[in-house]
Amino acid sequence: MGGRRPRMIQEKSSPRSRAIYIDIDDVLSHTIAALDDLLHQHHDRRVPYESIKHFDLGISFDLKADELRTFLALAHEPQTIKAISPVEGAVAGLEHWSKAGYEVRLVTGRPPTTEAATRHWLETHGVPHASLAFVDKYGRAGGWTEDIPTLALSDIAKLDFCLAVEDSLEVAAFIAENLDIDVALVDHPWNRATEHLSSHVRDRLIRCHSWPEIIERFPQP
Repeated sequence: MGGRRPRMIQEKSSPRSRAIYIDIDDVLSHTIAALDDLLHQHHDRRVPYESIKHFDLGISFDLKADELRTFLALAHEPQTIKAISPVEGAVAGLEHWSKAGYEVRLVTGRPPTTEAATRHWLETHGVPHASLAFVDKYGRAGGWTEDIPTLALSDIAKLDFCLAVEDSLEVAAFIAENLDIDVALVDHPWNRATEHLSSHVRDRLIRCHSWPEIIERFPQP
């Protein structure tokens, strides 16, 4: 499974897309909990979940630039990724959409070096999906050396989805503004400050606290 290359997401073509954009970390997987464990293991401290108000781990975990580079390298190790727990109800939610005829397209900001471990995790937990794409959502591609097809964040604006599920406020706002679709924003402390966004974007961001709530709000996107 790890040897397959990800299918690239198709650009806009149909008048009514049935493709759903799904992020992975802290949408399908309890990544921040695993990272807090990693912080405790290597820095002998923890950060309470409600105190993680910045998406930038350098800020939230109080890591210097060199410490953050080392920490992210550890976070992207196969053993770290494979040990992350799935979010409750996520697989059932994706199965609901798949059975209803929607295409579940996973769009992750992880570096492509994590492809094999990510695919292993998806297979282990039975996560249904039509494709897996690696997108440089956070401007880190300068360090991406894998010969794996990747997209820039700006490429997302050229794609066609009927719904997105994200936890990054920056990425969610970009999708809402450029694709003009609803984004199920999975509630976390780091995405609650939305006052700076336009009213149009805020209206497109639908805050959800669980996968059952996401499916209840968007049974047929």
